[in-house]
Amino acid sequence: MIGKEELKEVEEVVRSQSLFRFYGPDARHKTDAFEAEYAKYIGTKHALAVSSGTAAVHEGVAACGIGPGEEVIVPPVTFIANITPVLLCGGVPVFADVEYDTLNLDPESVRKAIGPKTKAILPVHLLGFPADMTRLGEVAEEKDLYLIEDCSHAHGASLRGKKVGALGDIGCFSLQLNKVITSGEGGVVTTDDDAIYDNAVRFHDHGFNRFSESKAGPLGLNYRMSELQAAVVLAQLRKLDRIVGIVNQNAAYLDPRMEQLGLITRKVMKGSRPIHYSMIYYLPDDIKIDAGQFCELVRQEGIPAGQVYGGEPAYELDIFKTRATINRAGRPFTDPLNRFRKIRRCPVLEKALKRAVSLPNSTNYTSKELNDIVAGVEVALKRAPKGG
Repeated sequence: MIGKEELKEVEEVVRSQSLFRFYGPDARHKTDAFEAEYAKYIGTKHALAVSSGTAAVHEGVAACGIGPGEEVIVPPVTFIANITPVLLCGGVPVFADVEYDTLNLDPESVRKAIGPKTKAILPVHLLGFPADMTRLGEVAEEKDLYLIEDCSHAHGASLRGKKVGALGDIGCFSLQLNKVITSGEGGVVTTDDDAIYDNAVRFHDHGFNRFSESKAGPLGLNYRMSELQAAVVLAQLRKLDRIVGIVNQNAAYLDPRMEQLGLITRKVMKGSRPIHYSMIYYLPDDIKIDAGQFCELVRQEGIPAGQVYGGEPAYELDIFKTRATINRAGRPFTDPLNRFRKIRRCPVLEKALKRAVSLPNSTNYTSKELNDIVAGVEVALKRAPKGG
């Protein structure tokens, strides 16, 4: 949903001849406006716009002080950008299993994965469904751990009346092209904690906090957002509730029809309002092929379908097999402070990936296209081998 609103905001930036965000007490820029409106929307004291979703997660991990030898519990079904920031801070990612019917981190598996070096839990609100932040929060509080939310798929989702991004110590959002709202590339972090916010601000701007002083502080990077990115996403933010309403309305249309065909819908946790970023359905037991084979049957009917993250657990990614780095130092894998535990497989996830089918969702779908999806899946189910 990109149109005249985004063009208007971008034109204002171009006419201003100020494509960079200047800081100071008199600053009146698109980035400032976006941060203020986003913090209000999420319900947090602070929001900080950054250059990408990966930068946002890196901000979250760094702002919580994760360092060499310290472990962060991560989900085994996620994009690599949820894990690399932990490694780039010198930390050690540790995988915990998921709940089968939500694909989100299982709090009991998280509890069992915690060790003496664990410093944080990093749940992903996977494909728009909030993780069980109530139970994860209880574990984090009991073990004195940071709770870092990856909300990249879940702009506008909520749990018990609070938006994701306001449920942990810091929330990390992506604004990449395929996300719920977008600036092409971009990200944002949200927090109520003044100290974490100050760390994030400094980390994203070479150690400076230009909002309060001009003196450089600790080591930082350049993760600043440009005014052009901010202009686009400011217009997008003002459409967010409408976008969420459309994709959830699509889900309300598809879900009962898929259930009538025999597919199993993803569980919506009590008290949560998910965003149906993509549609996930589980194959019933009587379908005797796996999700990958079934998706091929659906694609033969002209309907895009795929396995969740290609049906591959994150711990099967090459980075954990080769431990390759761009430079020859090999860090953090070679850091003497790091003791990488042997990766424990996650059997619940591996089972779920064999049965979970992902179908796309879009604000642009018409009723005809939604019915085409249903018809394509119906044909695939008829062609799929079955057994008792």
